[in-house]
Amino acid sequence: MKTTRNYVILSRTLFFCCVFFIVVLFSDWFSGPFFFNRNYRVLKYILAFLVPGATTVFSCKTERTLNYLSNASTIIMSFFVIGLLIFNLLGIPQFSVYEMSSLFHISYALIAIFVVFFCVTITVLCNNGKPKGYERFFKTFFIGYIPMMITLYVLFYVGYRADDASYIINIIPFKGEIKTVLNDFSELIVMRTIGNIAFYSTLSLSSASFAKRNSSLWAFLAPFILCIVTETAQGIFSMGDADIDDVILNSAGALIGALLYKFLVQKARRKDLCSE
Repeated sequence: MKTTRNYVILSRTLFFCCVFFIVVLFSDWFSGPFFFNRNYRVLKYILAFLVPGATTVFSCKTERTLNYLSNASTIIMSFFVIGLLIFNLLGIPQFSVYEMSSLFHISYALIAIFVVFFCVTITVLCNNGKPKGYERFFKTFFIGYIPMMITLYVLFYVGYRADDASYIINIIPFKGEIKTVLNDFSELIVMRTIGNIAFYSTLSLSSASFAKRNSSLWAFLAPFILCIVTETAQGIFSMGDADIDDVILNSAGALIGALLYKFLVQKARRKDLCSE
Protein backbone atom coordinates (compact mmCIF):
# COMPACT_ATOMS: atom_id res chain seq x y z
CA MET A 1 0.00 0.00 0.00
CA LYS A 2 2.84 2.37 0.92
CA THR A 3 4.66 1.59 -2.32
CA THR A 4 1.50 2.29 -4.32
CA ARG A 5 1.01 5.60 -2.51
CA ASN A 6 4.61 6.58 -3.26
CA TYR A 7 4.05 5.85 -6.95
CA VAL A 8 0.93 8.03 -6.93
CA ILE A 9 2.83 10.92 -5.34
CA LEU A 10 5.69 10.49 -7.81
CA SER A 11 3.37 10.31 -10.84
CA ARG A 12 1.42 13.39 -9.75
CA THR A 13 4.56 15.39 -9.08
CA LEU A 14 6.15 14.45 -12.40
CA PHE A 15 2.97 15.16 -14.33
CA PHE A 16 2.33 18.60 -12.89
CA CYS A 17 5.94 19.83 -12.90
CA CYS A 18 6.81 18.54 -16.37
CA VAL A 19 3.61 19.57 -18.17
CA PHE A 20 3.54 22.93 -16.36
CA PHE A 21 7.15 23.61 -17.38
CA ILE A 22 6.45 22.87 -21.06
CA VAL A 23 3.11 24.67 -21.32
CA VAL A 24 4.08 27.81 -19.43
CA LEU A 25 7.81 28.25 -20.05
CA PHE A 26 8.76 26.76 -23.44
CA SER A 27 9.42 29.64 -25.83
CA ASP A 28 11.61 30.31 -28.86
CA TRP A 29 13.98 33.22 -28.33
CA PHE A 30 17.39 33.99 -29.87
CA SER A 31 19.47 32.95 -26.87
CA GLY A 32 19.28 31.69 -23.31
CA PRO A 33 18.68 28.25 -21.75
CA PHE A 34 17.35 25.51 -23.98
CA PHE A 35 13.68 26.11 -23.10
CA PHE A 36 14.05 29.69 -24.42
CA ASN A 37 16.60 29.10 -27.15
CA ARG A 38 15.27 28.59 -30.69
CA ASN A 39 18.33 26.50 -31.57
CA TYR A 40 16.73 23.69 -29.57
CA ARG A 41 13.36 23.92 -31.33
CA VAL A 42 13.36 20.31 -32.55
CA LEU A 43 14.26 19.02 -29.08
CA LYS A 44 11.48 21.09 -27.53
CA TYR A 45 8.91 19.73 -29.96
CA ILE A 46 10.03 16.19 -29.17
CA LEU A 47 9.78 16.89 -25.45
CA ALA A 48 6.36 18.51 -25.91
CA PHE A 49 5.14 15.17 -27.29
CA LEU A 50 7.05 12.62 -25.26
CA VAL A 51 7.14 14.08 -21.74
CA PRO A 52 3.41 14.83 -21.33
CA GLY A 53 2.58 11.49 -22.96
CA ALA A 54 4.86 9.48 -20.66
CA THR A 55 3.82 11.28 -17.47
CA THR A 56 0.14 11.00 -18.39
CA VAL A 57 0.32 7.25 -19.02
CA PHE A 58 2.29 6.78 -15.80
CA SER A 59 -0.32 8.75 -13.88
CA CYS A 60 -3.18 6.79 -15.46
CA LYS A 61 -1.51 3.54 -14.37
CA THR A 62 -1.23 4.67 -10.76
CA GLU A 63 -4.59 6.43 -10.38
CA ARG A 64 -8.00 4.86 -9.86
CA THR A 65 -9.79 7.96 -11.11
CA LEU A 66 -8.95 10.82 -13.44
CA ASN A 67 -9.83 13.53 -10.92
CA TYR A 68 -6.24 14.62 -10.38
CA LEU A 69 -5.42 14.77 -14.10
CA SER A 70 -8.55 16.78 -14.87
CA ASN A 71 -7.87 19.30 -12.09
CA ALA A 72 -4.16 19.55 -12.84
CA SER A 73 -4.74 20.09 -16.56
CA THR A 74 -7.22 22.89 -15.86
CA ILE A 75 -4.83 24.59 -13.45
CA ILE A 76 -1.95 24.37 -15.94
CA MET A 77 -4.06 25.89 -18.74
CA SER A 78 -5.10 28.68 -16.38
CA PHE A 79 -1.45 29.38 -15.60
CA PHE A 80 -0.75 29.56 -19.35
CA VAL A 81 -3.32 32.33 -19.80
CA ILE A 82 -2.34 34.19 -16.63
CA GLY A 83 1.36 33.75 -17.34
CA LEU A 84 1.03 35.05 -20.89
CA LEU A 85 -0.75 38.14 -19.56
CA ILE A 86 1.77 38.76 -16.77
CA PHE A 87 4.81 38.20 -19.02
CA ASN A 88 3.44 40.74 -21.50
CA LEU A 89 2.64 43.29 -18.79
CA LEU A 90 6.19 42.89 -17.49
CA GLY A 91 7.54 43.36 -21.01
CA ILE A 92 9.42 40.06 -21.16
CA PRO A 93 10.35 39.82 -24.87
CA GLN A 94 10.51 36.01 -24.98
CA PHE A 95 6.73 35.89 -24.48
CA SER A 96 5.63 39.10 -26.21
CA VAL A 97 2.51 38.57 -28.34
CA TYR A 98 4.13 40.74 -30.99
CA GLU A 99 7.19 38.51 -31.29
CA MET A 100 7.50 35.34 -33.37
CA SER A 101 8.64 33.47 -30.25
CA SER A 102 5.11 33.63 -28.83
CA LEU A 103 3.75 31.62 -31.77
CA PHE A 104 6.11 28.80 -30.94
CA HIS A 105 5.31 29.20 -27.25
CA ILE A 106 1.63 28.67 -28.10
CA SER A 107 2.41 25.66 -30.30
CA TYR A 108 4.42 23.94 -27.54
CA ALA A 109 1.60 24.60 -25.08
CA LEU A 110 -1.13 23.25 -27.36
CA ILE A 111 0.84 20.14 -28.25
CA ALA A 112 1.61 19.32 -24.63
CA ILE A 113 -1.91 19.86 -23.31
CA PHE A 114 -3.62 17.88 -26.06
CA VAL A 115 -1.10 15.04 -25.84
CA VAL A 116 -2.36 14.74 -22.26
CA PHE A 117 -5.97 14.73 -23.45
CA PHE A 118 -5.49 12.07 -26.13
CA CYS A 119 -3.26 9.87 -23.95
CA VAL A 120 -6.00 9.82 -21.31
CA THR A 121 -8.61 9.08 -23.98
CA ILE A 122 -6.65 6.21 -25.54
CA THR A 123 -5.81 4.77 -22.10
CA VAL A 124 -9.50 4.71 -21.16
CA LEU A 125 -10.37 3.09 -24.49
CA CYS A 126 -7.71 0.41 -24.16
CA ASN A 127 -8.50 -0.38 -20.52
CA ASN A 128 -12.31 -0.62 -20.68
CA GLY A 129 -13.04 2.66 -18.98
CA LYS A 130 -10.23 2.58 -16.43
CA PRO A 131 -9.15 4.70 -14.68
CA LYS A 132 -12.68 5.95 -14.05
CA GLY A 133 -13.97 9.48 -14.30
CA TYR A 134 -13.40 10.18 -18.01
CA GLU A 135 -16.71 12.02 -18.31
CA ARG A 136 -15.66 14.47 -15.60
CA PHE A 137 -12.16 14.73 -17.07
CA PHE A 138 -13.62 15.51 -20.52
CA LYS A 139 -15.87 18.31 -19.28
CA THR A 140 -13.38 19.77 -16.80
CA PHE A 141 -10.59 19.75 -19.38
CA PHE A 142 -12.57 21.87 -21.80
CA ILE A 143 -13.82 24.22 -19.10
CA GLY A 144 -10.13 24.89 -18.49
CA TYR A 145 -9.50 25.22 -22.23
CA ILE A 146 -12.11 27.97 -22.77
CA PRO A 147 -9.94 30.86 -21.42
CA MET A 148 -7.00 29.45 -23.37
CA MET A 149 -9.13 29.20 -26.52
CA ILE A 150 -10.40 32.79 -26.16
CA THR A 151 -6.84 34.02 -25.64
CA LEU A 152 -5.63 32.22 -28.77
CA TYR A 153 -8.57 33.51 -30.81
CA VAL A 154 -7.84 37.12 -29.80
CA LEU A 155 -4.13 36.68 -30.52
CA PHE A 156 -4.66 35.07 -33.93
CA TYR A 157 -7.26 37.55 -35.17
CA VAL A 158 -6.30 40.75 -33.34
CA GLY A 159 -2.86 40.59 -31.73
CA TYR A 160 -0.88 39.56 -34.82
CA ARG A 161 -2.49 42.06 -37.19
CA ALA A 162 -0.15 44.83 -38.27
CA ASP A 163 -1.63 48.33 -38.14
CA ASP A 164 -0.45 49.15 -41.65
CA ALA A 165 -1.33 45.78 -43.18
CA SER A 166 -3.19 45.66 -46.48
CA TYR A 167 -6.20 43.36 -46.48
CA ILE A 168 -7.74 41.41 -49.34
CA ILE A 169 -11.00 39.64 -50.05
CA ASN A 170 -10.80 36.36 -51.94
CA ILE A 171 -13.93 34.43 -52.93
CA ILE A 172 -12.26 32.06 -55.40
CA PRO A 173 -11.37 28.67 -53.86
CA PHE A 174 -7.67 27.62 -53.88
CA LYS A 175 -6.52 31.09 -54.98
CA GLY A 176 -5.80 32.49 -51.52
CA GLU A 177 -4.30 30.86 -48.42
CA ILE A 178 -4.07 27.39 -49.96
CA LYS A 179 -2.23 28.72 -53.02
CA THR A 180 0.10 30.71 -50.75
CA VAL A 181 0.97 27.61 -48.74
CA LEU A 182 1.66 25.57 -51.87
CA ASN A 183 3.79 28.29 -53.46
CA ASP A 184 5.57 29.59 -50.38
CA PHE A 185 6.30 26.69 -48.06
CA SER A 186 7.87 28.94 -45.45
CA GLU A 187 7.89 28.08 -41.77
CA LEU A 188 5.65 30.99 -40.73
CA ILE A 189 2.98 30.33 -43.34
CA VAL A 190 2.89 26.57 -42.71
CA MET A 191 2.76 27.14 -38.97
CA ARG A 192 -0.07 29.66 -39.30
CA THR A 193 -2.08 27.30 -41.50
CA ILE A 194 -1.56 24.25 -39.29
CA GLY A 195 -2.29 26.40 -36.24
CA ASN A 196 -5.64 27.52 -37.64
CA ILE A 197 -6.64 23.94 -38.51
CA ALA A 198 -5.57 22.69 -35.06
CA PHE A 199 -7.43 25.54 -33.36
CA TYR A 200 -10.70 24.68 -35.08
CA SER A 201 -10.16 20.98 -34.37
CA THR A 202 -9.82 21.68 -30.64
CA LEU A 203 -12.81 24.02 -30.84
CA SER A 204 -14.82 21.08 -32.23
CA LEU A 205 -13.95 18.97 -29.22
CA SER A 206 -14.75 21.85 -26.91
CA SER A 207 -18.14 22.37 -28.58
CA ALA A 208 -18.99 18.68 -28.20
CA SER A 209 -18.26 18.84 -24.46
CA PHE A 210 -21.07 21.38 -23.94
CA ALA A 211 -23.64 19.86 -26.31
CA LYS A 212 -26.33 17.86 -24.54
CA ARG A 213 -27.63 16.30 -27.76
CA ASN A 214 -26.17 15.65 -31.21
CA SER A 215 -22.64 16.21 -29.90
CA SER A 216 -20.96 15.06 -33.12
CA LEU A 217 -23.07 17.45 -35.18
CA TRP A 218 -22.35 20.41 -32.91
CA ALA A 219 -18.68 19.49 -32.91
CA PHE A 220 -18.66 20.50 -36.57
CA LEU A 221 -21.37 23.18 -36.68
CA ALA A 222 -20.13 25.43 -33.85
CA PRO A 223 -16.59 26.01 -35.22
CA PHE A 224 -17.94 26.21 -38.79
CA ILE A 225 -20.35 28.99 -37.79
CA LEU A 226 -17.56 30.82 -35.92
CA CYS A 227 -15.36 30.54 -39.01
CA ILE A 228 -18.05 32.06 -41.25
CA VAL A 229 -18.72 34.88 -38.78
CA THR A 230 -14.99 35.60 -38.42
CA GLU A 231 -14.29 35.72 -42.17
CA THR A 232 -17.39 37.85 -42.79
CA ALA A 233 -16.38 40.31 -40.05
CA GLN A 234 -12.87 40.52 -41.46
CA GLY A 235 -14.26 41.41 -44.87
CA ILE A 236 -16.81 43.96 -43.64
CA PHE A 237 -14.65 45.73 -41.07
CA SER A 238 -11.23 45.29 -42.78
CA MET A 239 -9.91 43.42 -39.77
CA GLY A 240 -8.00 40.88 -41.86
CA ASP A 241 -8.07 38.86 -45.06
CA ALA A 242 -11.53 37.52 -45.85
CA ASP A 243 -10.54 34.37 -47.69
CA ILE A 244 -12.71 31.45 -48.85
CA ASP A 245 -9.61 29.27 -48.50
CA ASP A 246 -9.59 30.01 -44.77
CA VAL A 247 -13.18 28.78 -44.63
CA ILE A 248 -12.14 25.57 -46.41
CA LEU A 249 -9.11 24.96 -44.17
CA ASN A 250 -10.87 25.85 -40.93
CA SER A 251 -13.85 23.70 -41.90
CA ALA A 252 -11.42 20.85 -42.49
CA GLY A 253 -10.11 21.44 -38.97
CA ALA A 254 -13.67 21.36 -37.62
CA LEU A 255 -14.30 18.11 -39.49
CA ILE A 256 -11.12 16.54 -38.10
CA GLY A 257 -12.19 17.49 -34.59
CA ALA A 258 -15.70 16.12 -35.13
CA LEU A 259 -14.30 12.80 -36.42
CA LEU A 260 -11.88 12.54 -33.49
CA TYR A 261 -14.78 13.11 -31.16
CA LYS A 262 -17.03 10.53 -32.84
CA PHE A 263 -14.48 7.73 -33.18
CA LEU A 264 -12.33 8.29 -30.07
CA VAL A 265 -13.78 10.58 -27.44
CA GLN A 266 -17.41 9.47 -27.68
CA LYS A 267 -16.38 5.82 -27.37
CA ALA A 268 -14.26 6.65 -24.31
CA ARG A 269 -17.22 8.47 -22.73
CA ARG A 270 -19.43 5.44 -23.29
CA LYS A 271 -16.86 3.06 -21.83
CA ASP A 272 -16.55 5.28 -18.80
CA LEU A 273 -20.32 5.25 -18.25
CA CYS A 274 -20.48 1.47 -18.74
CA SER A 275 -17.69 0.90 -16.21
CA GLU A 276 -19.58 2.70 -13.43
